[in-house]
Amino acid sequence: MVLAQQEIRCVVDVGAFRGDYGSFLRQLGYLGPIVSFEPVAASYAALAHNCAGDDSWTAYRFALGSRNEVRELNVTQSADFSSFLERTDYSVETFGVHSHV
Repeated sequence: MVLAQQEIRCVVDVGAFRGDYGSFLRQLGYLGPIVSFEPVAASYAALAHNCAGDDSWTAYRFALGSRNEVRELNVTQSADFSSFLERTDYSVETFGVHSHV
């Protein structure tokens, strides 16, 4: 596994959504710590459920950024498109209603 080859000792999963990446790492056999961050309430609830019982996987309900500030998050109908950024024409054309706030 690449993580072992590169001697990765901790994975930081920013914008973890429901914890799909962390679950994938566990399926691959990664046993090290995972620290996940997810600000959207419904997504965080699923993430917390997915990492429950795994003492090496911790989840936090907030976003990470370069400044200490409070911002409004655009939560979309399909939460995996949620962002602090405004929707682009590309998003509207490609993903339609899934990217609607």
